[in-house]
Amino acid sequence: MDARRVVGDFLYLSKELFHLLHQDSEDLTDLDLQLLRSQLHVLEIQITNIQSLRELRTKDSETAKYLEELRRGD
Repeated sequence: MDARRVVGDFLYLSKELFHLLHQDSEDLTDLDLQLLRSQLHVLEIQITNIQSLRELRTKDSETAKYLEELRRGD
């Protein structure tokens, strides 16, 4: 499954969920709400990890370029 497509589906469905929660959330149990909150937290952690790894790769690349310039005397 393509991650970008799943993200798009998630965004679409989350808008729908937002409206449903606003209109009629009485059917949801406390457990339903806690599970939803937990899943959102897991997604937040994963997104943070991905962004951190990307930042590290960028910094590693910049550091490698800088060290190469120093080695060459640029």
